[in-house]
Amino acid sequence: MFLILGIIWVPFLALNIMHPEQPTPKSDVTKLVDRLIVTKKISYQQYQDLSRMVMADGTVDEQERRQINRLFDAIQAGAVRIID
Repeated sequence: MFLILGIIWVPFLALNIMHPEQPTPKSDVTKLVDRLIVTKKISYQQYQDLSRMVMADGTVDEQERRQINRLFDAIQAGAVRIID
């Protein structure tokens, strides 16, 4: 670990200790996944809404990928049911 001008360098990650980042607000994708997990169900319409949100910009970023995996894990574990 090196200390250079107020920045701590960690492999593949730089943390600025002079100006810590503010927590980012939850994305719409995260809010929808949270709601699906709390209600323990997902409908085909909600699946389509989630798909549109994720693909709105034509790419799937890391945060969106994590949320999709989180939802799929909950479905596989039986914590979220697929309804029609």
